[in-house]
Amino acid sequence: MDGEAARKRRRLADAAEARLRHAGEEGATAPSGRPASPAQAPKASQRDGDGRAATPDAAFRLLRVRGAPGAAHATGGPPTCCLRHLVRGDLSYAFVSNYMIDLPWLLSACPALTRAGHLVVCHGHREDTSDAMVQVLRRLRMEHRTTLWQPPLPIRFGTHHSKFFLLRFKTGLRVVVLTANMIHADCNSKAQGVWYQDFPPKDPSARTGGQSGASEFETDLLAYLSRLGLPRGDWEDLQAVVRAHDMSSARAKLVTSVPGYHTGAERQRWGHLALRRALEELKGLPEEAVGTPLCMQASSMGSLSDVWLEREFGLTLRSGKTATRPLGKPSHGMGPVGMRIIWPTVAEVQNSLEGWVAGASIPGSSRNVNRGHLVPRFCRYAGAPVGLQRAMPHIKTYARHSEDGRRIFWLFLGSHNISMAAWGKLEKNSTQLMVRSYEMGVLLAPCFEEAYLKHPHAGFRCHPVPWERGAARRGVGGEVVMRPWDVRAAEAENAAPGTAWLPVPYPLPPRPYGEADEPWVVDEPREYPDVCAQMWPCEFSHYGFVDSDSDTGTDDDDGPEIVRAAPGSAQRRPPAAAGEAEVVVSSDSDSDVVVVGSQP
Repeated sequence: MDGEAARKRRRLADAAEARLRHAGEEGATAPSGRPASPAQAPKASQRDGDGRAATPDAAFRLLRVRGAPGAAHATGGPPTCCLRHLVRGDLSYAFVSNYMIDLPWLLSACPALTRAGHLVVCHGHREDTSDAMVQVLRRLRMEHRTTLWQPPLPIRFGTHHSKFFLLRFKTGLRVVVLTANMIHADCNSKAQGVWYQDFPPKDPSARTGGQSGASEFETDLLAYLSRLGLPRGDWEDLQAVVRAHDMSSARAKLVTSVPGYHTGAERQRWGHLALRRALEELKGLPEEAVGTPLCMQASSMGSLSDVWLEREFGLTLRSGKTATRPLGKPSHGMGPVGMRIIWPTVAEVQNSLEGWVAGASIPGSSRNVNRGHLVPRFCRYAGAPVGLQRAMPHIKTYARHSEDGRRIFWLFLGSHNISMAAWGKLEKNSTQLMVRSYEMGVLLAPCFEEAYLKHPHAGFRCHPVPWERGAARRGVGGEVVMRPWDVRAAEAENAAPGTAWLPVPYPLPPRPYGEADEPWVVDEPREYPDVCAQMWPCEFSHYGFVDSDSDTGTDDDDGPEIVRAAPGSAQRRPPAAAGEAEVVVSSDSDSDVVVVGSQP
């Protein structure tokens, strides 16, 4: 790097540190570096004893958003959760998987990780960024009990994109599957989904070794983890952790992708063919589900041909059966032909909490988004059902719902964007499935909820979490109906024992684009200001923030001071290229480590 570039970067770092010092005097910072308005926080009267609002039981939850209206976090509001309270307590083992990981921020947001007996960080960064993470671990004296691992990517343009935690406590194992990268903006300013479940240790008398007694969820999880290529010692430790716990009560079906050219029986184990098989095996779908609408929503879109979208991936989403209707014609399944795509408009991004910067995390290019067979499918994001109109979606969901939007027959939540890289593409006369990336998600359906509620381990918790206080368990036995969260309906139906709430952030049925609506694309300049008075492209960085207790709620398990003081924070730089965001990882030396990558 030449001297002028180094001096420019140092000036940016100095300016960022000055902003942080100013924000520390004035209050918590918003993701863009501007002080957060006091009006952005929920009122004290809306919080529980730990400063967090209790919310209803739900099949999945949303991460809490700083700056969202108070109603989004109030008692009786939509089901939400806080990352810090999920990752807390005495951890003997922690496995963190993600694409983007700002390690100083993650350790400040989840300080319990700094004391884990062993920590494995499985990431999608490049080698030079891994070196920067090593330096962070050395400063914290964590390098001897931490493994940094980047899984192999055998096929070009693939990414390690799976987002999940495996957290071992003395009392059990917590599995967390989510849609957020481990960076400040993702976990504070965007609509994100979180599914989690705690599993107890297996009964020692029932553990006979090997795969004996393994549940389907355990088998699927181990199959995925075995493809990460972990060092032998780490893989043996991970297997032992997973196999020590009883996952027979899982209230979801795990669906994953791993890179490769999959043939034979392996073909249906991964990607959209794994989802297709799971949908075909769903039990108890009602007759009224036949022909009902399908919708998909993600934060990135690949190069999608109409043939793949309708005849291949569409066939997967249309799969299913009812008690009186078999799997049906292969070309149509349960119908219908055609799917809605929820994709933010330019105006929604412009007026969001982050302004244009939010669009960097929705990296759809004009070439991929503005296609003739896609635009008629587009629907607005809106965010109104859960009070997140101004928090742009990074959540990824796929669902079948009733015509009136009052019922959800199944929903998939995970890291998969709408792309062949994530879901796979059939090749060689459909005998081979080519997948480029690692992905993980969960399929939610009433049959899984019904089985969970009847299981002896229903309601098991490794340790309590604040938002579940006062959240009554649904009744055991009987039919479960999944409904999207709706504040108006919740007041009248919250007591219904057979209701499983899903806080889908967009309205159902989705609202098609109006004549004036324009789909957001990341590679078109915007020469008019957003709500933050910025044009696009503008200077920003996804990396360098540090969370304090005021950011994430009072917690008594503080992290090391070196994490909270992370120097060189909150650097702002222009995007490196269309559809890519420049990622800056700071160290305590004079030279920062810079990598360039997109944020799917």
